[in-house]
Amino acid sequence: MHDIGIGISEAARQRLFEPFTQADGSTTRKYGGTGLGLAISRRLVGLMGGEIGVTSTPGAGSTFSFTARLQKQMNVPHPLPAAPLAGRRVLVVDDNEINRRILHHQLAAWAIADLAVSSGLEALDALRWAAANRSPFELVILDRQMAGMDGLMLARAIRRDPAIAGVQLIMLTSLGDLGAAHEIDEVGIVACMTKPVKPAQIRECLVRAFAGTGASAPAVALPREPMIAVAPTGRTRVLVAEDSVVNQKVALLQLRRLGYSADAVANGAEAVDALTRLPYDIVLMDCQMPEVDGYEAARIIRGLPGPVRNVPIIAMTANALAGDREECLEAGMNDYLSKPVKVADLHVVLARWIPGQRDEADAEPIAMAQPSV
Repeated sequence: MHDIGIGISEAARQRLFEPFTQADGSTTRKYGGTGLGLAISRRLVGLMGGEIGVTSTPGAGSTFSFTARLQKQMNVPHPLPAAPLAGRRVLVVDDNEINRRILHHQLAAWAIADLAVSSGLEALDALRWAAANRSPFELVILDRQMAGMDGLMLARAIRRDPAIAGVQLIMLTSLGDLGAAHEIDEVGIVACMTKPVKPAQIRECLVRAFAGTGASAPAVALPREPMIAVAPTGRTRVLVAEDSVVNQKVALLQLRRLGYSADAVANGAEAVDALTRLPYDIVLMDCQMPEVDGYEAARIIRGLPGPVRNVPIIAMTANALAGDREECLEAGMNDYLSKPVKVADLHVVLARWIPGQRDEADAEPIAMAQPSV
């Protein structure tokens, strides 16, 4: 693999594959990372009897390569036959281009004739055109979270149109937030799956869905994350400080699911600035961020004048080493969430620290530190 990044000096290359080591050791540098990826890669390559290395010129990029000793696998089971699915017509609806490509390649491998579109309106146009031209789609795979018309809204629109109402529907989601069970049943969705979905799971769903076409077969109900009942939060506002755009989106969707209003910023400096402008009730603070990291941001916030200095700060970190929690508390944070953050854990922590939301039945706090007054 070759990149055209900042390059790595000779001194840094000597220790690059050691755990928790980076070419730039500062956690507030422009380029993120925890220093574990290459150490894990070296370990995996070693288990395969190989070696990993790097050549690099500062300012001109780096080239990583590895060797491995692999054996030819014998008695590999043949892939499942594509006959039950070959020639079927499937419409994919997802506003994420990468997801559309992945699903297209999976469906093409089973000889399925598919079309992928990026919005609910495009999906309705495609379904109606196909029906009018006597080549209707038999099944739609739709994403739950889409801008404008989301998956449930699209499903309802399909069921309201007699020309396309008979199409089978499968719903995918990134967070397990599929909506209330009665809404799923109401629009006749035959399968609900949480991404990332394995090809075997998709294939099984398709086979079972097509087997029930034109019959009253029971809906395919794959496991769904249990819904969390949350009381209305009123004007509660949450600030998310996270430099990863993907992690920002996940956190905001989780908070929206729990009923909270939330904003996101990309580093500690922006978090401090946001707190001086708007009265947030709580901050979810990533520890590893560029420019100003979570630890330093927490210290700055605790030194601010007025009530803002006492805002609860919840650390979010991928670190799982002894002493990490204590480091968060010493910086002035109140509690600690390990990444990847689960919705249920987030719900408990928010209820613990937001005034009026605390549930006395909650377990004892993971860790608590009262900010200085």
